[in-house]
Amino acid sequence: MTKRLLTIGGFSVRNTTMNMLKYLLTNQVAIKFNWSGKDKKPFKKTKMCCAIIDAVKLSYGTSGPHTSDLSDKVIKESIQDWLKLAKSRYTYNLKKDT
Repeated sequence: MTKRLLTIGGFSVRNTTMNMLKYLLTNQVAIKFNWSGKDKKPFKKTKMCCAIIDAVKLSYGTSGPHTSDLSDKVIKESIQDWLKLAKSRYTYNLKKDT
């Protein structure tokens, strides 16, 4: 899975992380997760989460303009933000399609 995720790019660590999430999860599925699992499924314990973190780190390497953002904290916060907005994206798309 990590190899496939490496083909998904972005203009920053945050954007790349969110693009990978968008590729892997629909908003309908993402609604069932949050980072820690309080009242939902814990995303941080999934193999998918590990694959995303590994792929983001591999895609930016150890040098370049975005390496200062290449921390677990930035990737984790990006995932949390994306999951937090899943319900809004889902309801927006439902309204848009009707």
